[in-house]
Amino acid sequence: MKMVSIAGKLPLVLNLVRSMPKDGVFPFLYMLGVKAPLSMRTKTNHFMRAIEDGSGSHLPPSIQALLRRLRVYWNDPSAINGLEPTLKRLLQRADRYWDAGKADKAAVLIADILDCLFYKDYALADSSPFVVSSAPTEFLRASRAYNAMTAARSRMKPHYPSRPGTLLLAHQGTNHFFADQRAYLERQGWKVLDFDVAGRSDVLTELKSRELARRAAVVARGGSVGLTPQLQAVVDQADVVWIEWGTALAAYITQARLDKPVMIRVHRYEAQTQWPQFVEASGCDGLVFVSEWVRRVLLMHRPGLSGVMQTVIPLGLDARRFDLDKDSEAAHTLGLIGWSLWLKDPDFALDVLDALRERDERWRLLLVGSPPVGPDAWVQALMDRVAEYGDAVETLGQRGDVPQVLRRVGYILSTSRLESFHQAVVEGIASGAVPVVRDWPEVKGLGGAASIYPSEWLVDTPVEAAERVLATPLPFEQGREYLESTLSLERINAQVARLLLGKGSGDDGDSESKEDSCLA
Repeated sequence: MKMVSIAGKLPLVLNLVRSMPKDGVFPFLYMLGVKAPLSMRTKTNHFMRAIEDGSGSHLPPSIQALLRRLRVYWNDPSAINGLEPTLKRLLQRADRYWDAGKADKAAVLIADILDCLFYKDYALADSSPFVVSSAPTEFLRASRAYNAMTAARSRMKPHYPSRPGTLLLAHQGTNHFFADQRAYLERQGWKVLDFDVAGRSDVLTELKSRELARRAAVVARGGSVGLTPQLQAVVDQADVVWIEWGTALAAYITQARLDKPVMIRVHRYEAQTQWPQFVEASGCDGLVFVSEWVRRVLLMHRPGLSGVMQTVIPLGLDARRFDLDKDSEAAHTLGLIGWSLWLKDPDFALDVLDALRERDERWRLLLVGSPPVGPDAWVQALMDRVAEYGDAVETLGQRGDVPQVLRRVGYILSTSRLESFHQAVVEGIASGAVPVVRDWPEVKGLGGAASIYPSEWLVDTPVEAAERVLATPLPFEQGREYLESTLSLERINAQVARLLLGKGSGDDGDSESKEDSCLA
Protein backbone atom coordinates (compact mmCIF):
# COMPACT_ATOMS: atom_id res chain seq x y z
CA MET A 1 0.00 0.00 0.00
CA LYS A 2 1.37 3.46 -0.83
CA MET A 3 2.50 5.78 1.94
CA VAL A 4 -0.20 8.32 2.69
CA SER A 5 -0.11 11.99 3.53
CA ILE A 6 -1.72 13.29 6.70
CA ALA A 7 -1.09 16.94 5.86
CA GLY A 8 -4.82 17.63 5.77
CA LYS A 9 -5.40 16.26 9.25
CA LEU A 10 -4.31 19.27 11.36
CA PRO A 11 -7.69 19.78 13.14
CA LEU A 12 -7.88 16.08 13.94
CA VAL A 13 -4.32 15.93 15.25
CA LEU A 14 -4.96 18.98 17.43
CA ASN A 15 -7.95 17.30 19.02
CA LEU A 16 -6.04 14.06 19.49
CA VAL A 17 -3.24 16.01 21.15
CA ARG A 18 -5.69 17.66 23.52
CA SER A 19 -6.54 14.20 24.85
CA MET A 20 -2.93 13.68 25.91
CA PRO A 21 -1.17 14.67 29.15
CA LYS A 22 -0.65 18.42 29.51
CA ASP A 23 3.13 18.18 29.46
CA GLY A 24 2.86 17.38 25.80
CA VAL A 25 0.03 19.75 24.89
CA PHE A 26 1.32 23.20 25.79
CA PRO A 27 4.69 23.04 23.99
CA PHE A 28 2.85 21.66 20.99
CA LEU A 29 0.29 24.47 20.92
CA TYR A 30 3.07 27.01 21.36
CA MET A 31 4.88 25.54 18.37
CA LEU A 32 1.72 25.85 16.30
CA GLY A 33 1.64 29.57 16.97
CA VAL A 34 -1.08 29.88 19.59
CA LYS A 35 1.24 32.09 21.65
CA ALA A 36 4.19 32.33 19.32
CA PRO A 37 5.38 35.48 17.53
CA LEU A 38 5.86 33.69 14.21
CA SER A 39 2.90 33.32 11.84
CA MET A 40 0.54 30.36 12.12
CA ARG A 41 1.27 29.54 8.48
CA THR A 42 5.01 29.30 9.14
CA LYS A 43 4.49 27.14 12.22
CA THR A 44 1.94 24.94 10.48
CA ASN A 45 4.19 24.36 7.46
CA HIS A 46 7.04 23.44 9.77
CA PHE A 47 4.74 21.04 11.64
CA MET A 48 3.56 19.39 8.41
CA ARG A 49 7.10 18.89 7.15
CA ALA A 50 7.87 17.17 10.42
CA ILE A 51 4.96 14.81 9.87
CA GLU A 52 5.75 14.13 6.24
CA ASP A 53 9.40 13.29 6.75
CA GLY A 54 8.55 11.19 9.79
CA SER A 55 11.05 12.98 12.02
CA GLY A 56 9.63 15.77 14.16
CA SER A 57 12.58 15.56 16.53
CA HIS A 58 11.81 19.06 17.84
CA LEU A 59 8.39 17.93 19.11
CA PRO A 60 7.70 16.78 22.68
CA PRO A 61 8.09 12.98 23.07
CA SER A 62 4.37 12.44 23.63
CA ILE A 63 3.55 14.28 20.40
CA GLN A 64 6.18 12.36 18.46
CA ALA A 65 4.69 9.10 19.71
CA LEU A 66 1.21 10.17 18.63
CA LEU A 67 2.36 11.20 15.15
CA ARG A 68 4.18 7.91 14.73
CA ARG A 69 1.06 5.96 15.70
CA LEU A 70 -1.07 7.98 13.29
CA ARG A 71 1.34 7.53 10.44
CA VAL A 72 1.74 3.79 11.07
CA TYR A 73 -2.00 3.22 11.34
CA TRP A 74 -2.90 5.19 8.24
CA ASN A 75 -0.39 3.13 6.28
CA ASP A 76 -1.02 -0.20 8.00
CA PRO A 77 -4.56 -0.80 9.27
CA SER A 78 -3.45 -3.76 11.34
CA ALA A 79 -1.70 -1.27 13.63
CA ILE A 80 -4.97 0.03 15.04
CA ASN A 81 -4.15 -1.27 18.53
CA GLY A 82 -1.39 1.29 18.80
CA LEU A 83 -3.77 4.16 18.13
CA GLU A 84 -6.83 2.95 20.03
CA PRO A 85 -5.73 4.19 23.51
CA THR A 86 -5.49 7.75 22.21
CA LEU A 87 -8.87 7.49 20.49
CA LYS A 88 -10.39 6.13 23.69
CA ARG A 89 -9.14 9.14 25.64
CA LEU A 90 -10.61 11.42 23.03
CA LEU A 91 -13.88 9.49 23.25
CA GLN A 92 -13.95 10.01 27.01
CA ARG A 93 -13.51 13.72 26.45
CA ALA A 94 -16.47 13.68 24.06
CA ASP A 95 -18.57 11.97 26.73
CA ARG A 96 -17.68 14.64 29.27
CA TYR A 97 -18.80 17.30 26.80
CA TRP A 98 -21.99 15.36 26.11
CA ASP A 99 -22.83 14.97 29.79
CA ALA A 100 -22.24 18.68 30.32
CA GLY A 101 -24.73 19.56 27.59
CA LYS A 102 -22.04 20.64 25.11
CA ALA A 103 -23.31 18.38 22.34
CA ASP A 104 -21.72 20.42 19.57
CA LYS A 105 -18.23 19.99 21.00
CA ALA A 106 -18.84 16.30 21.60
CA ALA A 107 -20.01 15.88 18.00
CA VAL A 108 -16.82 17.45 16.63
CA LEU A 109 -14.70 15.00 18.59
CA ILE A 110 -16.82 12.03 17.47
CA ALA A 111 -16.45 13.15 13.85
CA ASP A 112 -12.67 13.43 14.20
CA ILE A 113 -12.43 9.98 15.75
CA LEU A 114 -14.46 8.46 12.89
CA ASP A 115 -12.42 10.31 10.26
CA CYS A 116 -9.25 8.92 11.75
CA LEU A 117 -10.59 5.40 12.28
CA PHE A 118 -12.21 5.04 8.85
CA TYR A 119 -9.24 6.42 6.96
CA LYS A 120 -10.52 7.00 3.42
CA ASP A 121 -7.95 4.83 1.62
CA TYR A 122 -9.13 1.72 3.49
CA ALA A 123 -12.41 1.66 1.59
CA LEU A 124 -10.52 0.91 -1.62
CA ALA A 125 -7.45 -0.67 -0.07
CA ASP A 126 -5.83 -4.01 -0.76
CA SER A 127 -6.90 -5.18 2.67
CA SER A 128 -9.19 -3.47 5.15
CA PRO A 129 -9.59 -4.10 8.89
CA PHE A 130 -13.31 -3.42 8.55
CA VAL A 131 -14.15 -6.56 6.58
CA VAL A 132 -12.42 -8.88 9.04
CA SER A 133 -14.33 -8.26 12.27
CA SER A 134 -16.12 -5.68 14.36
CA ALA A 135 -13.01 -5.17 16.50
CA PRO A 136 -11.94 -1.81 15.01
CA THR A 137 -15.20 -0.13 16.10
CA GLU A 138 -16.15 -2.03 19.25
CA PHE A 139 -14.55 0.52 21.56
CA LEU A 140 -16.91 3.20 20.19
CA ARG A 141 -19.89 1.50 21.78
CA ALA A 142 -18.60 2.28 25.26
CA SER A 143 -19.23 5.98 24.55
CA ARG A 144 -22.43 7.65 25.72
CA ALA A 145 -22.12 10.36 23.09
CA TYR A 146 -21.53 7.93 20.24
CA ASN A 147 -24.36 5.64 21.34
CA ALA A 148 -26.79 8.54 21.56
CA MET A 149 -25.84 9.86 18.13
CA THR A 150 -26.11 6.44 16.44
CA ALA A 151 -29.05 5.00 18.38
CA ALA A 152 -31.63 2.82 16.63
CA ARG A 153 -34.49 5.33 16.74
CA SER A 154 -37.79 4.03 15.41
CA ARG A 155 -39.65 5.43 12.43
CA MET A 156 -43.32 5.48 11.54
CA LYS A 157 -43.89 3.86 8.17
CA PRO A 158 -44.42 6.67 5.66
CA HIS A 159 -47.06 6.74 2.97
CA TYR A 160 -46.03 4.87 -0.17
CA PRO A 161 -47.65 5.65 -3.50
CA SER A 162 -50.17 3.07 -4.66
CA ARG A 163 -49.09 3.50 -8.27
CA PRO A 164 -46.02 4.90 -10.08
CA GLY A 165 -45.45 8.51 -9.11
CA THR A 166 -42.41 10.79 -8.83
CA LEU A 167 -39.04 9.40 -7.76
CA LEU A 168 -36.11 11.56 -6.68
CA LEU A 169 -32.76 10.01 -7.60
CA ALA A 170 -30.17 11.73 -5.38
CA HIS A 171 -26.46 11.11 -5.90
CA GLN A 172 -23.06 12.75 -6.01
CA GLY A 173 -21.84 12.47 -9.58
CA THR A 174 -22.31 8.72 -10.01
CA ASN A 175 -25.71 7.43 -11.10
CA HIS A 176 -24.83 5.04 -13.93
CA PHE A 177 -25.69 1.97 -11.86
CA PHE A 178 -29.28 3.20 -11.76
CA ALA A 179 -29.55 3.78 -15.51
CA ASP A 180 -31.31 0.48 -16.30
CA GLN A 181 -33.68 0.86 -13.36
CA ARG A 182 -34.48 4.41 -14.41
CA ALA A 183 -35.38 3.37 -17.96
CA TYR A 184 -37.57 0.56 -16.62
CA LEU A 185 -39.33 2.78 -14.08
CA GLU A 186 -40.03 5.45 -16.67
CA ARG A 187 -41.62 2.81 -18.89
CA GLN A 188 -43.78 1.84 -15.91
CA GLY A 189 -45.01 5.42 -15.54
CA TRP A 190 -42.59 6.83 -12.98
CA LYS A 191 -41.27 10.36 -13.34
CA VAL A 192 -37.62 10.40 -12.25
CA LEU A 193 -36.04 13.62 -10.97
CA ASP A 194 -32.24 13.53 -11.01
CA PHE A 195 -30.50 15.60 -8.32
CA ASP A 196 -26.70 15.53 -8.53
CA VAL A 197 -25.03 17.36 -5.64
CA ALA A 198 -21.62 17.34 -7.36
CA GLY A 199 -20.72 20.97 -7.93
CA ARG A 200 -23.51 22.27 -5.66
CA SER A 201 -21.53 24.10 -3.01
CA ASP A 202 -24.59 24.74 -0.86
CA VAL A 203 -25.04 21.00 -0.27
CA LEU A 204 -21.39 19.94 -0.36
CA THR A 205 -20.51 22.22 2.55
CA GLU A 206 -23.05 20.26 4.61
CA LEU A 207 -21.51 16.89 3.77
CA LYS A 208 -18.40 17.16 5.93
CA SER A 209 -17.99 14.79 8.86
CA ARG A 210 -18.17 17.52 11.49
CA GLU A 211 -21.33 19.04 10.03
CA LEU A 212 -23.02 15.64 9.82
CA ALA A 213 -21.97 14.85 13.39
CA ARG A 214 -23.42 18.15 14.61
CA ARG A 215 -26.70 17.34 12.88
CA ALA A 216 -26.68 13.84 14.39
CA ALA A 217 -26.22 15.39 17.84
CA VAL A 218 -29.18 17.70 17.30
CA VAL A 219 -31.40 14.76 16.33
CA ALA A 220 -30.14 12.71 19.29
CA ARG A 221 -31.10 15.57 21.62
CA GLY A 222 -34.64 15.61 20.27
CA GLY A 223 -34.21 18.43 17.78
CA SER A 224 -34.70 18.53 14.02
CA VAL A 225 -32.55 19.45 11.04
CA GLY A 226 -33.48 20.28 7.47
CA LEU A 227 -32.09 20.34 3.95
CA THR A 228 -30.77 23.13 1.78
CA PRO A 229 -33.55 25.07 0.01
CA GLN A 230 -32.63 23.72 -3.44
CA LEU A 231 -32.63 20.11 -2.31
CA GLN A 232 -35.78 20.54 -0.24
CA ALA A 233 -37.58 22.00 -3.25
CA VAL A 234 -36.84 18.86 -5.26
CA VAL A 235 -37.71 16.57 -2.33
CA ASP A 236 -41.10 18.29 -2.07
CA GLN A 237 -41.92 17.17 -5.63
CA ALA A 238 -41.13 13.50 -4.98
CA ASP A 239 -43.22 10.64 -3.66
CA VAL A 240 -40.16 8.47 -2.93
CA VAL A 241 -36.46 9.29 -2.49
CA TRP A 242 -33.75 6.91 -3.74
CA ILE A 243 -30.18 7.71 -2.70
CA GLU A 244 -27.55 6.03 -4.82
CA TRP A 245 -24.51 5.14 -2.65
CA GLY A 246 -24.54 5.12 1.14
CA THR A 247 -22.22 8.09 1.48
CA ALA A 248 -22.41 11.50 3.19
CA LEU A 249 -25.42 12.48 1.08
CA ALA A 250 -27.38 9.51 2.45
CA ALA A 251 -26.55 10.59 5.99
CA TYR A 252 -27.54 14.19 5.26
CA ILE A 253 -30.93 13.36 3.78
CA THR A 254 -31.88 10.74 6.37
CA GLN A 255 -31.05 13.13 9.20
CA ALA A 256 -33.85 15.38 7.94
CA ARG A 257 -36.34 12.55 8.66
CA LEU A 258 -38.57 13.17 5.67
CA ASP A 259 -42.26 12.26 5.72
CA LYS A 260 -41.87 10.13 2.59
CA PRO A 261 -40.09 6.84 1.83
CA VAL A 262 -36.29 7.06 1.66
CA MET A 263 -34.21 4.20 0.22
CA ILE A 264 -30.41 3.92 0.16
CA ARG A 265 -28.49 1.61 -2.17
CA VAL A 266 -25.16 0.55 -0.68
CA HIS A 267 -22.44 -0.75 -2.98
CA ARG A 268 -19.12 -1.97 -1.56
CA TYR A 269 -16.82 0.74 -0.42
CA GLU A 270 -19.32 2.76 1.67
CA ALA A 271 -19.62 -0.07 4.19
CA GLN A 272 -15.96 0.54 5.08
CA THR A 273 -16.29 4.31 5.56
CA GLN A 274 -17.51 6.60 8.32
CA TRP A 275 -20.59 7.76 6.38
CA PRO A 276 -23.03 5.01 7.48
CA GLN A 277 -22.18 6.03 11.04
CA PHE A 278 -24.09 9.25 10.41
CA VAL A 279 -27.14 7.73 8.68
CA GLU A 280 -30.25 8.35 10.78
CA ALA A 281 -32.26 5.15 11.29
CA SER A 282 -35.48 7.10 11.89
CA GLY A 283 -35.10 8.75 8.49
CA CYS A 284 -34.50 5.63 6.40
CA ASP A 285 -37.04 3.10 5.16
CA GLY A 286 -34.82 0.67 3.32
CA LEU A 287 -31.19 -0.32 2.81
CA VAL A 288 -30.56 -2.03 -0.52
CA PHE A 289 -27.28 -3.94 -0.73
CA VAL A 290 -25.63 -5.33 -3.85
CA SER A 291 -24.39 -8.40 -1.95
CA GLU A 292 -24.91 -10.15 1.37
CA TRP A 293 -21.40 -9.68 2.73
CA VAL A 294 -21.65 -5.91 2.26
CA ARG A 295 -24.81 -5.94 4.37
CA ARG A 296 -23.05 -7.87 7.11
CA VAL A 297 -20.03 -5.56 7.16
CA LEU A 298 -22.10 -2.41 7.37
CA LEU A 299 -24.28 -3.71 10.22
CA MET A 300 -21.23 -5.10 12.01
CA HIS A 301 -19.91 -1.56 12.38
CA ARG A 302 -23.25 0.25 12.63
CA PRO A 303 -25.66 -2.04 14.54
CA GLY A 304 -27.99 0.91 15.06
CA LEU A 305 -29.24 0.38 11.49
CA SER A 306 -30.20 -3.26 12.05
CA GLY A 307 -33.84 -2.31 12.55
CA VAL A 308 -34.12 -0.73 9.10
CA MET A 309 -35.59 -2.94 6.38
CA GLN A 310 -32.71 -4.57 4.47
CA THR A 311 -32.77 -6.27 1.12
CA VAL A 312 -30.04 -7.74 -1.08
CA ILE A 313 -30.55 -7.00 -4.76
CA PRO A 314 -27.60 -7.52 -7.13
CA LEU A 315 -27.05 -5.05 -9.93
CA GLY A 316 -28.35 -7.32 -12.69
CA LEU A 317 -27.47 -7.31 -16.35
CA ASP A 318 -29.08 -6.94 -19.76
CA ALA A 319 -27.77 -10.27 -21.07
CA ARG A 320 -29.01 -9.77 -24.63
CA ARG A 321 -26.03 -7.57 -25.56
CA PHE A 322 -23.64 -10.42 -24.76
CA ASP A 323 -25.51 -13.25 -26.47
CA LEU A 324 -23.10 -13.66 -29.40
CA ASP A 325 -21.55 -16.74 -30.99
CA LYS A 326 -18.20 -17.85 -29.62
CA ASP A 327 -15.08 -17.84 -31.78
CA SER A 328 -13.22 -21.13 -32.17
CA GLU A 329 -10.33 -19.90 -29.96
CA ALA A 330 -12.71 -19.60 -26.96
CA ALA A 331 -12.35 -23.32 -26.20
CA HIS A 332 -8.83 -22.68 -24.90
CA THR A 333 -9.01 -19.05 -23.79
CA LEU A 334 -9.33 -17.62 -20.28
CA GLY A 335 -10.48 -14.06 -19.72
CA LEU A 336 -9.90 -11.64 -16.83
CA ILE A 337 -11.67 -8.29 -17.09
CA GLY A 338 -10.11 -5.78 -14.74
CA TRP A 339 -6.57 -6.51 -13.56
CA SER A 340 -5.12 -3.13 -12.62
CA LEU A 341 -5.15 -3.53 -8.83
CA TRP A 342 -3.43 -5.91 -6.44
CA LEU A 343 -6.92 -6.59 -5.07
CA LYS A 344 -7.80 -8.20 -8.43
CA ASP A 345 -4.86 -10.59 -7.97
CA PRO A 346 -3.94 -11.14 -11.63
CA ASP A 347 -1.11 -13.41 -10.46
CA PHE A 348 -3.79 -15.93 -9.50
CA ALA A 349 -4.99 -15.90 -13.12
CA LEU A 350 -1.43 -16.48 -14.34
CA ASP A 351 -1.11 -19.38 -11.91
CA VAL A 352 -4.28 -20.89 -13.41
CA LEU A 353 -2.80 -20.47 -16.88
CA ASP A 354 0.40 -22.21 -15.74
CA ALA A 355 -1.58 -25.18 -14.45
CA LEU A 356 -3.44 -25.49 -17.75
CA ARG A 357 -0.41 -25.04 -20.00
CA GLU A 358 1.38 -27.86 -18.19
CA ARG A 359 -1.19 -30.12 -19.87
CA ASP A 360 -1.85 -28.25 -23.10
CA GLU A 361 0.11 -25.27 -24.44
CA ARG A 362 -2.83 -24.09 -26.50
CA TRP A 363 -4.27 -22.34 -23.42
CA ARG A 364 -4.14 -18.52 -23.51
CA LEU A 365 -5.22 -15.64 -21.25
CA LEU A 366 -6.78 -12.33 -22.26
CA LEU A 367 -6.25 -9.47 -19.79
CA VAL A 368 -8.85 -6.76 -20.43
CA GLY A 369 -8.71 -3.32 -18.84
CA SER A 370 -6.29 -0.63 -17.73
CA PRO A 371 -2.69 -1.61 -16.94
CA PRO A 372 -1.76 -2.27 -13.32
CA VAL A 373 -1.20 0.53 -10.82
CA GLY A 374 0.18 0.28 -7.32
CA PRO A 375 3.53 -0.20 -5.62
CA ASP A 376 6.32 -0.04 -8.20
CA ALA A 377 7.82 -3.36 -7.17
CA TRP A 378 4.51 -5.20 -7.58
CA VAL A 379 3.73 -3.59 -10.93
CA GLN A 380 7.20 -4.33 -12.30
CA ALA A 381 7.15 -7.94 -11.13
CA LEU A 382 3.71 -8.49 -12.64
CA MET A 383 4.57 -6.93 -16.00
CA ASP A 384 7.82 -8.91 -16.16
CA ARG A 385 5.87 -12.09 -15.55
CA VAL A 386 3.26 -11.23 -18.19
CA ALA A 387 6.02 -10.60 -20.73
CA GLU A 388 7.46 -14.07 -20.15
CA TYR A 389 4.34 -15.70 -21.63
CA GLY A 390 4.73 -14.10 -25.03
CA ASP A 391 1.65 -14.68 -27.19
CA ALA A 392 0.02 -16.83 -24.50
CA VAL A 393 -1.03 -13.69 -22.60
CA GLU A 394 -2.62 -10.82 -24.49
CA THR A 395 -3.28 -7.43 -22.87
CA LEU A 396 -6.14 -5.61 -24.55
CA GLY A 397 -6.39 -2.39 -22.54
CA GLN A 398 -9.62 -0.60 -21.73
CA ARG A 399 -12.29 -1.63 -24.22
CA GLY A 400 -15.69 -0.29 -25.19
CA ASP A 401 -16.62 -3.46 -27.08
CA VAL A 402 -16.61 -6.00 -24.24
CA PRO A 403 -19.40 -8.15 -25.78
CA GLN A 404 -17.23 -8.61 -28.89
CA VAL A 405 -14.13 -9.32 -26.80
CA LEU A 406 -16.01 -11.98 -24.86
CA ARG A 407 -16.65 -13.91 -28.08
CA ARG A 408 -12.99 -14.97 -27.76
CA VAL A 409 -13.34 -16.04 -24.10
CA GLY A 410 -14.56 -19.47 -23.12
CA TYR A 411 -13.74 -19.23 -19.40
CA ILE A 412 -14.31 -16.03 -17.44
CA LEU A 413 -12.23 -15.64 -14.27
CA SER A 414 -12.86 -13.86 -11.00
CA THR A 415 -9.52 -14.00 -9.21
CA SER A 416 -10.08 -11.10 -6.82
CA ARG A 417 -9.39 -11.13 -3.13
CA LEU A 418 -12.57 -9.13 -2.62
CA GLU A 419 -15.56 -8.10 -4.72
CA SER A 420 -19.10 -7.00 -3.94
CA PHE A 421 -20.67 -8.62 -6.99
CA HIS A 422 -18.15 -8.63 -9.87
CA GLN A 423 -20.12 -7.40 -12.84
CA ALA A 424 -17.44 -8.56 -15.29
CA VAL A 425 -18.06 -12.19 -14.34
CA VAL A 426 -21.78 -11.78 -14.93
CA GLU A 427 -21.03 -10.31 -18.36
CA GLY A 428 -18.87 -13.33 -19.12
CA ILE A 429 -21.63 -15.70 -18.03
CA ALA A 430 -24.09 -13.85 -20.27
CA SER A 431 -21.72 -14.43 -23.20
CA GLY A 432 -21.82 -18.18 -22.61
CA ALA A 433 -18.41 -18.41 -20.90
CA VAL A 434 -17.81 -20.83 -18.04
CA PRO A 435 -17.50 -18.92 -14.72
CA VAL A 436 -14.48 -19.79 -12.60
CA VAL A 437 -14.90 -17.77 -9.42
CA ARG A 438 -12.38 -17.62 -6.65
CA ASP A 439 -14.17 -17.65 -3.29
CA TRP A 440 -12.97 -14.13 -2.47
CA PRO A 441 -10.74 -14.80 0.56
CA GLU A 442 -11.05 -11.40 2.22
CA VAL A 443 -14.81 -11.87 2.69
CA LYS A 444 -15.19 -15.64 2.58
CA GLY A 445 -16.15 -15.68 6.25
CA LEU A 446 -19.00 -13.26 5.54
CA GLY A 447 -20.55 -15.30 2.75
CA GLY A 448 -18.45 -13.76 -0.02
CA ALA A 449 -18.87 -15.19 -3.50
CA ALA A 450 -20.86 -18.12 -2.11
CA SER A 451 -23.71 -15.76 -1.26
CA ILE A 452 -24.06 -14.91 -4.96
CA TYR A 453 -22.83 -17.77 -7.13
CA PRO A 454 -23.48 -21.55 -7.07
CA SER A 455 -20.95 -23.48 -5.00
CA GLU A 456 -19.85 -25.63 -7.97
CA TRP A 457 -18.54 -22.48 -9.68
CA LEU A 458 -16.26 -21.58 -6.75
CA VAL A 459 -12.60 -22.44 -6.26
CA ASP A 460 -9.98 -21.65 -3.64
CA THR A 461 -6.72 -22.34 -5.48
CA PRO A 462 -5.33 -22.01 -9.02
CA VAL A 463 -5.15 -25.80 -9.25
CA GLU A 464 -8.85 -26.10 -8.40
CA ALA A 465 -9.58 -23.43 -10.99
CA ALA A 466 -7.69 -25.35 -13.68
CA GLU A 467 -9.54 -28.53 -12.76
CA ARG A 468 -12.87 -26.76 -13.10
CA VAL A 469 -11.85 -25.45 -16.52
CA LEU A 470 -10.82 -28.89 -17.76
CA ALA A 471 -13.97 -30.52 -16.37
CA THR A 472 -16.36 -28.04 -18.00
CA PRO A 473 -16.30 -28.03 -21.79
CA LEU A 474 -18.14 -25.56 -23.96
CA PRO A 475 -20.95 -24.87 -24.65
CA PHE A 476 -22.08 -23.94 -21.14
CA GLU A 477 -25.79 -23.22 -20.80
CA GLN A 478 -26.06 -23.45 -17.02
CA GLY A 479 -24.75 -19.89 -16.63
CA ARG A 480 -27.45 -18.31 -18.76
CA GLU A 481 -30.10 -20.31 -16.93
CA TYR A 482 -28.77 -18.96 -13.64
CA LEU A 483 -28.81 -15.40 -14.93
CA GLU A 484 -32.38 -15.74 -16.10
CA SER A 485 -33.59 -17.10 -12.76
CA THR A 486 -31.53 -14.89 -10.44
CA LEU A 487 -29.73 -11.94 -12.01
CA SER A 488 -31.78 -10.99 -15.04
CA LEU A 489 -32.26 -7.27 -15.41
CA GLU A 490 -36.02 -7.70 -15.75
CA ARG A 491 -36.19 -9.44 -12.38
CA ILE A 492 -33.94 -6.91 -10.67
CA ASN A 493 -35.88 -3.97 -12.06
CA ALA A 494 -39.18 -5.47 -10.93
CA GLN A 495 -37.80 -5.92 -7.41
CA VAL A 496 -36.72 -2.27 -7.25
CA ALA A 497 -40.14 -1.17 -8.51
CA ARG A 498 -41.84 -3.19 -5.76
CA LEU A 499 -39.68 -1.54 -3.12
CA LEU A 500 -40.71 1.91 -4.29
CA LEU A 501 -44.36 0.95 -3.76
CA GLY A 502 -43.67 -0.41 -0.28
CA LYS A 503 -44.15 -4.05 -1.27
CA GLY A 504 -40.71 -5.48 -0.47
CA SER A 505 -38.47 -6.97 -3.11
CA GLY A 506 -39.89 -10.50 -3.19
CA ASP A 507 -42.47 -12.08 -5.42
CA ASP A 508 -44.96 -13.03 -2.73
CA GLY A 509 -46.71 -9.84 -1.86
CA ASP A 510 -46.05 -7.41 0.96
CA SER A 511 -42.81 -7.89 2.90
CA GLU A 512 -42.10 -6.60 6.39
CA SER A 513 -38.92 -8.66 6.79
CA LYS A 514 -35.78 -6.93 8.04
CA GLU A 515 -33.78 -9.17 5.70
CA ASP A 516 -35.37 -9.70 2.30
CA SER A 517 -32.79 -11.23 0.00
CA CYS A 518 -33.55 -12.15 -3.57
CA LEU A 519 -30.67 -14.63 -3.32
CA ALA A 520 -32.05 -16.51 -0.33
